[in-house]
Amino acid sequence: MEVTTAVAERSFSYQHPSPYYYHFQREFDVLLPHLRGPDRKILFIFGLGFDPRCVPAYRVLATEFPSMKGTLVTVCARFTNLFDEELKTNMRWTYECLDQIRYITSSLSEDHCRHFELEVNMFDSERRQVGDSRLIAEVWDCLGREINTFTDVIVDVSAFPRTLMFALLSSLWMERPYHQNLYAVLTEGGPTASRHEERDFIQPKVIRRGKEADPPAGSLWVPVLGGSMQRLARIYEQLQPADVFPIIPFPSKNPRYGDDVLLEARRWLFDEWGVRYENVLYASGDVAFDIFRKITDIVQSFGGLTTDHPLVLSALSGRALSLGVLLAALWNGLYLCHVQPTTYSMTPTTRNRLIQLCASVRPTVVWLDGAIYA
Repeated sequence: MEVTTAVAERSFSYQHPSPYYYHFQREFDVLLPHLRGPDRKILFIFGLGFDPRCVPAYRVLATEFPSMKGTLVTVCARFTNLFDEELKTNMRWTYECLDQIRYITSSLSEDHCRHFELEVNMFDSERRQVGDSRLIAEVWDCLGREINTFTDVIVDVSAFPRTLMFALLSSLWMERPYHQNLYAVLTEGGPTASRHEERDFIQPKVIRRGKEADPPAGSLWVPVLGGSMQRLARIYEQLQPADVFPIIPFPSKNPRYGDDVLLEARRWLFDEWGVRYENVLYASGDVAFDIFRKITDIVQSFGGLTTDHPLVLSALSGRALSLGVLLAALWNGLYLCHVQPTTYSMTPTTRNRLIQLCASVRPTVVWLDGAIYA
């Protein structure tokens, strides 16, 4: 797996440079040797569903941990969704992943490790999205004040639904004590991971620094494109923004990816919504921090405009770029709007290819906050 690194460009506002001018985005196994020592207390939180990408990062951590000499607490959050139209198949695949997770857990020493398994319902009986608030409540009920005593908190977002990922990382980022490092780990699936179907979207939700908020009037909407056009249309209907500034993931590993994304979105952007061509922005399709810098530049360069017309961000791309969107929203106090489907479906062939990929992939870690930025 190719090492993903980048040299950050300074913000346009030299008087207020971004704290992410220096950053860390490398393979997970490169980080772990630096977390050795008896003074290290690590919290590892990961989501578990039918997606086999929930396994590799935990496997890497379990392999390395015996030599790390610290203590480890793991929290496995398993999602349930009774409105899933593919419930039978997805639950069978979920339990296959759970068997692998429990096998890995059994290899860890009980003297220095503790493990928790949580079950989180995504929706209530009226199909309202409640998984994000329930996840936060479950994790904090499980750990209590101990959550502030960890030196390192690592969240594997590979299998987390986007809304739950945003909620959990927002809460950890907002409540992080000064001494604590916060990381996000991601197992990428490449083109194979995008070959799944999303259906039956619920009402979009707007949050601001982890708290639910009403959609602001007269907003400027900055969607990072790259995923479902149905998501794009649903969020636009909810926000009714004054203007749209789409960000295209370019450059990326696939040189034509940015062109393909723009061509797919042009019907909505240009034909239906009348977005001006000069509104289209570009940021790296592989580096979360480039998305962060692009959005932060907008805020710092046009602060007066964004005061009158609040910025609302949406991450329609993969999880890696979604981390950059989340950081920009947290750091700049911006609104974040996302819409969650009730059903994901994946063919057995696609899932088998993901399983094969997960056998050899090297997960990537993004250092979100902590000592490196002090």
